[in-house]
This record gives sequence, structure tokens and C-alpha cells, in this order.
Amino acid sequence: MRIDMHCHSAEGSLDAQVSIFMVVDILKAKGYDGVLITDHNSYKGYEAWEESGRDDFVVLKGIEYDTGDAGHMLVILPCGVDTAIFALRGMPLMKLIRLVHRLGGILGPAHPYANCKSGMFNHRKWRRNTALCYNFDFVESFNSCAGGASNDSAARLARRFRRPICGGSDNHRLSGVGLGYTDIGAIIHDNDDLLAALNAGAVLSAGGSYNSDSFAMVHSFIYSCSAYIYYYLYNKGVALLMMRRRRKAQRALTS
Repeated sequence: MRIDMHCHSAEGSLDAQVSIFMVVDILKAKGYDGVLITDHNSYKGYEAWEESGRDDFVVLKGIEYDTGDAGHMLVILPCGVDTAIFALRGMPLMKLIRLVHRLGGILGPAHPYANCKSGMFNHRKWRRNTALCYNFDFVESFNSCAGGASNDSAARLARRFRRPICGGSDNHRLSGVGLGYTDIGAIIHDNDDLLAALNAGAVLSAGGSYNSDSFAMVHSFIYSCSAYIYYYLYNKGVALLMMRRRRKAQRALTS
């Protein structure tokens, strides 16, 4: 199956302009078999699809989580697991890893060498500790919004630590839908199937093409520049104020 494993929707990401329904229609027309919706700290895109009652395409539930110290992480949890805590961004990476694995889920760094502070290995702290990759379940080796050098570095990282790879469009505008893919040698119906396939090493390849839309490139440039400021204002500042809420949600989740 060919799946876009990094996809945004207007329903769930403030910086996205394409509805989940248009995303699905375009991917179907391009021959894709499924999509993992990974909105920023939100499941609203996936929830909009579920509420619509449509079942003509495989839509999977994921999230692009904004950590407090390591950029963005793609998180995939089993079916039926309460996910409210992941809408509260700012959790430290090591705590996120423990929580996701405790819940039976998997995670990996999104665009690990791209997008300024939203790429994990743009943080000096983690560049000196790449062995942490053994704690990841996969690495995003292709992102159509990242540069070729960034993706090449991510692919080398995955090979070095023998982690499964994945690829996705990371679309925010119409021009980006369906530019990235992950080919999986298994039949995927839901999150449990996807987890089993990735854990079994069923990923065959990941790749795609780069978004040459000038507006998309401007968006990426502005995002990269603003990410540095945003990281310190929100992830390092306001996120500390949300720590109590996250702890309360985690206690309720694990009780």
C-alpha cells in the first residue's frame, strides 16, 4: 500500500489550507491507498473525517507533536487509546518517548534536519546524542517540504541506527498534496495494522518529489524563520505553564 505518512488538514492545523476531504480525493486520484493525518498537536482533521461517515479511503490517526526540547515528532498510537494529552504541546522528548511506548504506540522525528528548531537535530543538545535514535521506532527520511540535503541526512541517520523509514508530503497547501509517500508491504485498515507493519519491518520504500510552488517555498522560509522565535516563546515559555495540565491528563490516562 502507498500511504502519505505526514499530512495536514485545514480542520486540524492552523497553517494548513486544504480540507481532509480534498486531501483524500486528491490522493485517491493519484493512486494512493491511504493517509496518516498528522495535524499539529491536534486530532481535529481525523475527527472531521470520522464524523463524516465516509469510508471510501483508509484514513489513519496520527499527530505531529511539538516537544519542548526536540522539535516535532510524529506519533502513532493503537486504536482506542485516549489521545487528549497529545493536544497539550511542550512535553520533553524523553517523557514523550516513555509515554508513547507505555501506551503501545510508536514515534519518530519529523524532518529531523530541517525547519530550524522544529527539526530535532538542529538542536545542539541532540546532535551530540544521536544514539538516542535507538529509542525511536522510525525516522522520516523523506519530507517534500524539506531540502534534499536534509532528507539525505535523515536517510543516513535511519541506516546508521537501523530504524525503519517513512515519507510524507507534509502538505499545507494544495500544491503539496500527494508529493510524499511510504510504500508498505502489508494491508493496512487501521492504526493497529500500521503499527504491526512498521514493527515487522514491512516498509518497502519512502520518497516522492519536492514542492516547487513559490508560495509553498515562501511559507517554508517564513515558517523556518518564525520557528526559532516560536520555539522560545511557546515551547520554552507558555509550555511550562501547561505542565500541570499535562500531568493531570497523564494521571487520568494511566490510572
